[in-house]
Amino acid sequence: NPDLQSLPMYCIPFSFKAPYEVKDLRSTGGADARYDIDFAARDHTLVAQLRQKGAIIYAKATTPEYNGRGPGDPGGKNYPTKVLPSTLGYQRSTWAGNPCNSYDQTRAASIGSSSGSGVSVSTNLVMCSICEETGQSCRGPANHNAVALILPHKAHLSFLGGAVGAEIYNDRAGIHCRSIADAVKVLDALKDLFELRQPRARRRRRPDGRARERTT
Repeated sequence: NPDLQSLPMYCIPFSFKAPYEVKDLRSTGGADARYDIDFAARDHTLVAQLRQKGAIIYAKATTPEYNGRGPGDPGGKNYPTKVLPSTLGYQRSTWAGNPCNSYDQTRAASIGSSSGSGVSVSTNLVMCSICEETGQSCRGPANHNAVALILPHKAHLSFLGGAVGAEIYNDRAGIHCRSIADAVKVLDALKDLFELRQPRARRRRRPDGRARERTT
């Protein structure tokens, strides 16, 4: 029997948006480029933490390559037979193809680049997907594919630690699940990853020589 205190994500299948580095899965940011080594040397911080908590790192979720956007043709063999435009342009990965809405295959899967994360949860391929957004790339797919989302502050759940980003000041990680209750459990499993920035008390001297507290 697993120790669910130390393994709260035991046997829960996860997908990760393609830009997250995973040491045993292709990690090229959604691109079909011919890298000499197409897997990462180490897991992204969130991947490593969830793996340590017992999660099954099941798949990468498709995204416009390198978190890009627009109607251009970046090359690659996986050219779709049908274009599903969204408000952000051409939602296509040259490695994984063109995602569609979970409930209507004539519609785009997103209003942002974490479309594969939303689809993988909505179609029950995984229980949870770790997405990423710069503007609305987690919120859009959650809306389009009817899945729950928790999008913590960057200081609580960081996107940094091994990933292809678009904007270092805005990129942040999110949690797609079928329900808010499930997303809360995932967030709770990751809560010890980063220190909560609690105020610290410092002792300073008053002009009269007595110590006083200062909170910073």
